Order: sequence, then structure tokens, then C-alpha cells
Amino acid sequence: MPIEFDHDPDNVFSVDFETYYDDECSVKTLAPQAYVRDDRFDAYLVTITGPNGTWAGDPEEYDWNKLAGKTLVSHNAAFDKTVYEFLHESDPGIFPSPSLFREWNCSANLCAFLCNRRSLAQAWEYLYGVSLSKAVRTEMKGQRWDQMTEPFQQKVIDYAISDSEKCRKIWIDFVDRWSDVEREVSLETIEGTLGGIAVNLDLVEEYRQACSKQLHLVEITLPWMAEGRGKPTSPKAIRDQCRRDDINPPPVKYTDEEGYQEWEDTYKDAHPWVAMLGDWRQVNKALKTLETIQARVIKAVEWVDGKPVEYWCMDVPMKYFGAHTGRWSGDAGVNFQNFRKKPLEWGDTKIDIRAVFIPRPGHKFIIADYSQIEPRCLAWLSGDEEFLQMVRDGWSVYEAHARACMGWEGENLKETDKTLYALAKASRLGLGYGCGKDKFQVVAKALADLDLTIEECEAAVYDFRDKNKKVTNLWKDLHRAFAHSQGTRKKDGSSKSFDLVLPSGRMIKYPRVKTTMYPRKLKPGEPKPKNPSDMLEARLTADIGGKRLPFYGGKLCENLTQATARDVFVEGFLRVRRAGYTVPFHVHDELIVEVPEDTPMEEITKLLDVPPTWMPDLPTEVEAVEAYRYQK
Repeated sequence: MPIEFDHDPDNVFSVDFETYYDDECSVKTLAPQAYVRDDRFDAYLVTITGPNGTWAGDPEEYDWNKLAGKTLVSHNAAFDKTVYEFLHESDPGIFPSPSLFREWNCSANLCAFLCNRRSLAQAWEYLYGVSLSKAVRTEMKGQRWDQMTEPFQQKVIDYAISDSEKCRKIWIDFVDRWSDVEREVSLETIEGTLGGIAVNLDLVEEYRQACSKQLHLVEITLPWMAEGRGKPTSPKAIRDQCRRDDINPPPVKYTDEEGYQEWEDTYKDAHPWVAMLGDWRQVNKALKTLETIQARVIKAVEWVDGKPVEYWCMDVPMKYFGAHTGRWSGDAGVNFQNFRKKPLEWGDTKIDIRAVFIPRPGHKFIIADYSQIEPRCLAWLSGDEEFLQMVRDGWSVYEAHARACMGWEGENLKETDKTLYALAKASRLGLGYGCGKDKFQVVAKALADLDLTIEECEAAVYDFRDKNKKVTNLWKDLHRAFAHSQGTRKKDGSSKSFDLVLPSGRMIKYPRVKTTMYPRKLKPGEPKPKNPSDMLEARLTADIGGKRLPFYGGKLCENLTQATARDVFVEGFLRVRRAGYTVPFHVHDELIVEVPEDTPMEEITKLLDVPPTWMPDLPTEVEAVEAYRYQK
């Protein structure tokens, strides 16, 4: 059953712990569970704000029974709740069971939902127009309470009280804009983060050693490393090597990933060091992830057949509403939302980070996902009833596309014509959001392992747009509405925004829409214009989380579709949780459920394979596997 929330503001209390931290011992470095168990950890101050004011002092001196049945809120509840649970484990006489409290939710999650800002300072400035200083927090680094001067202790207390009061005010002022469903999703995200995931620590160490060895082999192969001219990814050393080899230098990878990939594909065959540089980045990223896992594991106990069995586990860092569409994102050094699709391989060595995550003793995983949920949602949103009916009649999404748009009339396309099936898959997944021929060439390779010429990509793009007018009309409608929302102020003085209402009733906001000039890319063979203004192009933009980002019809369609698919997933996710099943984590449209070994897989798929109440005619399909390690 859905959670029944208490909406009485007089029952809301904010809780904010202040703890010792330094470069090595911090929640950012270790994640909550390992951090609170570090020997250096010390929770020296707590501030608790309720309707009648704020209490501040030593956590051991507060009467926590006063909060029985109350709604607690913290600005990063996964951290503050972990601190309290650790204190309860250490001294249950002073710190009663967390079950004493009605709810412990997160104002940072609320702010992410409201305005795509998680930090208290950024959210406060956006919501109230007042900037906050975090200078005291910075000064607290490396300082223990008993080593602080009395004046600085008072500064810390004042700072903590201010944060606690602001946390509660944000909650009181804005929680009514948060639906009970989203509030429940926030709680479940916190529970999943703190519930943790078991880790095969032996495999982590095996992978770590393999990555360290491979990293060294790659480093001695890079020309500038061998000659002592710079570190592996030194921009200066890379530019110098490009000059020596008479090739164009690459764009900065983190700002233009597609451009960097294009550069690598262009030069890697003629210049092996280009490919080796890409290998170094991949192996180094895997190594850092493995080392982070090792730093964060803690020992836990599971009772199996009446006997205690020890195992290693770690937090699952996930951000509720980490993306503008409402999707979750990874957090804190181990991104469960973005592990490599293919394992790293060199020689006989294969590194698959997913494999290190395993069920608790006596359990198994049921890994279930909504099959082709985005293409199904896009067809529904664009009103393509003919396509939806083909899917309801039993055709797979990709075969339905081939029949509707590619002239296929045979049987079992996947078995009969694998190339056409792959092209149908790439087209349905890659062309629904307005991408052009150049990007589709990359997308077709990534989604369906197709090596298409630019001419073949151009033909595929034209064919899709010609035969999917309902989709292209949706792009146009969204673009027109977005452009029409330009302006600086409403009549009441507030900023204008484009409000995209989803089928679920949830809304995506695009604040402060305006036209912005951007540098444009030259077409192949196009000379650089003499007039600098000719190098600029106008794009419609909105303020998303403090960044001005460009949008167009296809991008808005992608947002609309992904957000709708996310809301379909949310309904299934909550049904599974309300039924009492453990969900250590989930990835986009995929749910990883941890169940006792004798649990039938159908118990999970039946809970998931139900169209949402607000989209009852959406044809859904759920695929699932049982596993003893995380896998795709």
C-alpha cells in the first residue's frame, strides 16, 4: 500500500549533524557507511529545528524520544540517517531505534525536484534570491571540536543552526508541490542507498591488479611518457605529439565527447598512440572505480539457515532526480547508472565491473527490465495507434517498425534478416529524437553494431522522417511551444518558463527560455568566414540547474519520452517495494531485485508488467533473468 504521509508542518523537525572530515576521511570519499565506521569519524554536533525553535549541542545530550512519530528531514538524509543509525548501533540506550520516527526524508531531493539544484546554498539562492556562504564549513575541515577555539565553536553552531532552519523552511514552504508518489520515491531511494549491495571483494582485487598492470603497459607505450614529456593525459604533451605527427589536436573530452570520439576514430589506425590514449582513459577509470569500491566496503552479517554468514557490502550511491527528466543518476565515485556496456578486454583478461556486485548470502538477483519502453512511450505520445496495435498483436517493437516503415512482410525478422533487424532497432531507438546523419552513424554503431556509410545514414534519416509524420509533428509542436514561451517576466514579475506536462501529471519546467548565440561548426570543406558573426548561430535555451542549455523539438521530445518512461518505471518500482521486496539499485528501466533463492521470477514480473493507471493502453513487456552477479 502507498505510504500515508503526515502533512502537518508542526510535526516536521529538521536534523543536521556536523562531523569531523578531512581529505581522506569524508562522506564524499568513503560514502556514508564506511565513513561513519572510520576510526577518525566523530559526530560532535547536531542541530534540530522544530516549530518552536532550534536545539544545538552534543548528540548524546538530546532526548531523541521527543521525536517519536515525527517527520524528520535533512539536507542529504542518506548521510544524516546513516550517522544516527550508527549512533544507535553504538549506544541504543541514548539513541533509540530509527523506527521511532515516522519518516526521514531529504530536502535536497525536494530541491532537485523543484529546481534541479541539490546544494542548500544553490537551492536557497534560487528559491529565495539570497546567497549563502559556506566559508565556515570549509574552515571546519580537519578540525576536531575539542581543538576549536570557543569563538570558532560558536561560529560552527551558528552556521549549523542556520542550515537546519533553512532546511526546515524549504520543506515547509515547498513540500506541497511534491506529490506523495515522488515523496515515496525519494524515501525508497534513500533506503536503497543505505541498504547497500554485497561485493565480491576477491574479484575486485583481481580486477584491480589486472588494471594496474595494464595501465603500466599502456603508459610506457605512449611516446611522451616514454620520453618523460608529460603525464598520460597532459593536454600540452598531447598537442605536442599531434604537431610532431602533423595531425589535428583533439577537443577536450569532457566538454565534447562526440568530437573527441570522432578525432580518435579518425587517427587511431595511422597513429597507434591515439588508440592507446583511449585505452589508458578506460583502464584508469576502471582502476579508480575498483579502488573506490575497496575503500568503501564494510563487513555485514546475513543469517542463513539459522547461522550467521559474513560478507562484504557497500552503499549504492544514487541521486533521486539526478537528471532534469527525473531519472536517477550516479553519485560519489561509483556510478551504477553508467557502467561500461562491454567489458574491458586485453589478451585473455576481461574486466566486467558489474560482476563484482552479488546478492547477499542465501539470495539471488532477479534482474528485470521494461523492454523497449522508450519506443513504446514515444509511439503513445505521438498518437501512433497503428504501431501500438502491432505491438499489442505480438510483434516486437523493432519488427513492427520494419513492417510499418521498411517494407518488411516476412516472418521472424530477427532470425530471417539480422542486418535489417539491426537497422530497424537503430532507427527506432536512434531517430525518434531528431538526430541527423552524422550522429546516427555513431548511434547505429553503439546501439546495433552497424557500420553504415554517411550516405546510408542520410537515407535512413530521410526514410524515418518521411514515414513517421506523427513523431516529426510532435517535434514541431514542442519546438513551437518552447519558442513561444520566450520572455523574461510574467505579469506577476516571476520568470517565464516552458512547462511540459507529462501523462502522469508530473511537470518538467524549462525556466527563463531565451535565444542564445552559439559558435557553429563548419561543414566539411566550408571556409572559415571573415566576419566573426557568421560563425554564430541562434539557439533556444533554458536555465537548467544553473546552466544555460540548448533545446529544440527533437531534444524536447527526448525529454518528454524519457520522463514518461521514468514514470512508468516508478509505478512498477513502487509496486515491487510495497510488496516487501528488496531493491538494492536500479538502472534506468532495469530493476535489480534481491530475493531469497526459492522466490519464483514470476512474482516480480507480474508486479512490473502492468500499464500505469494514467496510461492504461500502453503495451508493456517485461524481461527478466535470475543471476548470482549483476549482469546485463
